[in-house]
Amino acid sequence: MGKEIKNDYRIQILSELDKSEINKSLIKNVYNVSQKQLNTLGQKKVYLKKPNTVNEVFKLFLNSKK
Repeated sequence: MGKEIKNDYRIQILSELDKSEINKSLIKNVYNVSQKQLNTLGQKKVYLKKPNTVNEVFKLFLNSKK
C-alpha cells in the first residue's frame, strides 16, 4: 500500500500564530464590521419568485434602482 505522509501543517500554523503579535483591537474591529454586514444581509428582502423572461429580469433591475 501507499506510504503514509505525516502532515504537521496544523502544528506549524499554530506555532506561527503563537509567536506572532496579534493586534486584538484590529481583530475586534474586523469582527464588528462582519457582524454589521451579516445584520445588513439579514434585513435584505429575498424574492422567491424567479423571473421567467429577460423582460421580467430587466423590470426587476429597473425597479431595484429606484
